[in-house]
Amino acid sequence: MNQDFTERRQYHRIYLRAYVFNRQAMLRKDGEVFRLGLVDISMGGARFTLAAGNAGSLFAVGDVVICSIPGLNDKGALQDLRCEIRWVDSGQLGVRFLPELALSTVDLQQLLTV
Repeated sequence: MNQDFTERRQYHRIYLRAYVFNRQAMLRKDGEVFRLGLVDISMGGARFTLAAGNAGSLFAVGDVVICSIPGLNDKGALQDLRCEIRWVDSGQLGVRFLPELALSTVDLQQLLTV
């Protein structure tokens, strides 16, 4: 992962592993559905992990995908989100939400850690 990207983050991230929550996410790309682990999330984007470690063969920077985080009582706030892939490495990828989420960090934390 490019260090410059980390330094340019605009929003506080919620690191779900720190809260011992293993949330799953679904990304849809070209009609195909991929299940990934949600590592962290902010109003601006999220980071996911793939157990198989083949993110680079499935996704490319610039791809537009649709993200949903199932199993939440979120009234649709974290469902069918349009995203752009911003970075990819062997087992992880980062997305930018298009547009940014209309939720605060506190709202996100309440939705994801209960």
